[in-house]
Amino acid sequence: MMKKYTSIYPLIFLFFISCQTEKKDKKTTENEKDSSEIIVAIQDDSLAEIKLHKKNIETGFNIDSFLQQPFDLYRFKSTKVASLSGSSHMKKYHLVPDKDWVAYRFFLFDPKKPNQIVNGKPKRNPQLGYIGPNKKKHHEMMKGLVITTYQPKDEFQHDYRNPNEILVELIAKYNDFDLPELAFVGIDSATVVSKLGDRFFYKNNCLVYTNKNIALIFKIENSKVKWLRYIRLSFYLNKETEIVGLYNI
Repeated sequence: MMKKYTSIYPLIFLFFISCQTEKKDKKTTENEKDSSEIIVAIQDDSLAEIKLHKKNIETGFNIDSFLQQPFDLYRFKSTKVASLSGSSHMKKYHLVPDKDWVAYRFFLFDPKKPNQIVNGKPKRNPQLGYIGPNKKKHHEMMKGLVITTYQPKDEFQHDYRNPNEILVELIAKYNDFDLPELAFVGIDSATVVSKLGDRFFYKNNCLVYTNKNIALIFKIENSKVKWLRYIRLSFYLNKETEIVGLYNI
């Protein structure tokens, strides 16, 4: 009899281990599910849910804070020698300051550091940007990055680096080497959502993040960002708002 009981003990032990392993696996699966998220991929005019293996949103990231100031305008301009500029004619949907300001448009930013090698020599190319995550995938365009601001009529007016100017609009058709905060052109829509979160709406083939009168618009083509537009509006934006020209550049 003792021999029979001895042979049963390993079976009981294995059964116990099996149950514990099954419970552990189940718990792990639930934790993985909790730490994952459903990302919305853009396919033509429809929304298709796809699974993303893990959340890619940085700890403490807040989309509202990001929209209020996606980057430091003064610091960004300080990475450039200068740019072409001129007065800008604003649309009715642009933010209208309550003081006496002048609108300026800046483009063709000349970098301080070489960003290209030509015939073995470093060169500064103000038309050069890149597409997607690979900074070696170069793209040249005169107006690949256009920034519109308001400058108050004070002692800093007309200064390229103006500490008092307000960012009104940014349009990017490529990624600028000195603007990693908005390097989304050429990135797939799922990656955009994994970084910025799922509080957006989709309209006119655009992925749109909003905070009151501020919008960050991504034009999606073949599930990737073709261009992006950051804009401060004269009204609060939602999906039902119909504005001609807002979703095109």
